[in-house]
Amino acid sequence: MTPGGPSRGGQPRAGSRPPSEGASPAGAGLTGRTRAGLVLAAVLGVGDLLVLGLPGSSADGAKPPTSVLVFGALMGVVTLACVVVARASRSPATARVAAASRALSALGALPGLFTAGVQPMLVALAAAWVLLNLSAVCLLMAPPGRSRTS
Repeated sequence: MTPGGPSRGGQPRAGSRPPSEGASPAGAGLTGRTRAGLVLAAVLGVGDLLVLGLPGSSADGAKPPTSVLVFGALMGVVTLACVVVARASRSPATARVAAASRALSALGALPGLFTAGVQPMLVALAAAWVLLNLSAVCLLMAPPGRSRTS
């Protein structure tokens, strides 16, 4: 028999708690950096979806090509799904999949930095997008902190 488990009669022992009591809140298995990365990734994932509604045309450089926008939206959906699952399951592996989708989203913005004819404002936005995604990836991939013993 295990300590705190049911006695031989099937009744709980005195002082034992039901399994649901004392359960950790959602996200408790994730570090603070990972939770911050999930929040940033969720904001960027929503941003991926909002970019689909940009006015303008990709022909005049006012908007990225449609294929880039669709790929970004797909990465946004993957990110948001991973954020929901990671928060519910407290799974670091799911947070790593979200990091991969953020890295791919950043790669989708890189051609905008080097293509001629892109408006300067979009180049600045693409640079900020890459840096924000890199920040999210670093937060999501950060190893758990070591406990300090002194």
